[in-house]
Amino acid sequence: MKWRYVWMTMLAAVGLIMVACTPMRMGLQEATLEGLLEKQAACDQQRKQGFTTDAKMIECQNNGNALEKSAGEYAAEGGRQANAANKVFWYSLAATAGWRSQRPQGMQDAITYADEGVNICDKNSGIQPGDCAFMYAIPAFVANESVTTAFIDLEARADKAAEGQSLSEKKITLQKLYMSLQSNGLTRIETMASTLLQDGWETLENSWQNVRKLKGLHQDVICALARNQTRMVANLKVLHKSAATLPLEPENADWIADSFCQNGDIDAKNTSGLNLPVKGTDFEKVDENGKLGLMHRAMVHTYCAWQYAQTNTKLEICPRE
Repeated sequence: MKWRYVWMTMLAAVGLIMVACTPMRMGLQEATLEGLLEKQAACDQQRKQGFTTDAKMIECQNNGNALEKSAGEYAAEGGRQANAANKVFWYSLAATAGWRSQRPQGMQDAITYADEGVNICDKNSGIQPGDCAFMYAIPAFVANESVTTAFIDLEARADKAAEGQSLSEKKITLQKLYMSLQSNGLTRIETMASTLLQDGWETLENSWQNVRKLKGLHQDVICALARNQTRMVANLKVLHKSAATLPLEPENADWIADSFCQNGDIDAKNTSGLNLPVKGTDFEKVDENGKLGLMHRAMVHTYCAWQYAQTNTKLEICPRE
């Protein structure tokens, strides 16, 4: 049926596929969402490569706005449905559109729509298991989307700011972007790693117990969720590799040991000899030694997040993509 193609469109962007039949057809709205998701996948590629014109950037911004608006319309339709399966179906569309909108409010709304769907799934039977599995996983996908989109945008900002300048000047720009102090006392790149680990990887890991209770869930859905979790591990590795390249003088990161870590974070007891700056230290207000210390802390922090996820990811027996 046609809606399976829409899920396949999402697969191209994030690796998720639902194979269960839907409780109703969408007509024009189905075709609209399909087109918006295809366009957003194309925008993802353009963003990674850098928009060639302002017009293309604006076009993609408008597409995100359209997805955000569609999410609200689908959620409203879900609220009007009396049948539990139909409600979950429409909330799944709303969550999909909101998540892929890449708009802060749209992605936050996606979590709200997913929560609505989860509540219905937990209290009713006869709902498509693929729809319920998707509801459990949405918050993790939103976290991954927000971090990866921010990463791409920061790299693009650095490229633009350092256009025509030396590699060291670009690194200085990246340092200022990634090492900026956040409200939680960490640097931006550390915060990105924590968000991806806690709100992304751990949320998806915790959802497995609910997903596995779903009767009749197709193995393709399980494998798709597993692949997305593996991608989150890979994204954590990218953050660590990026942190390791921030110092102006190239460094070998093999001094970082597993003993520096505890449950995905820095173990203060085992890192006391590294003299890492405390939380709340502002990169812009310390001397060069302080800046290097903060970059070392970011290297350790991102390593601990990556290694925790990688070590604790349980691999599913799935065919290769």
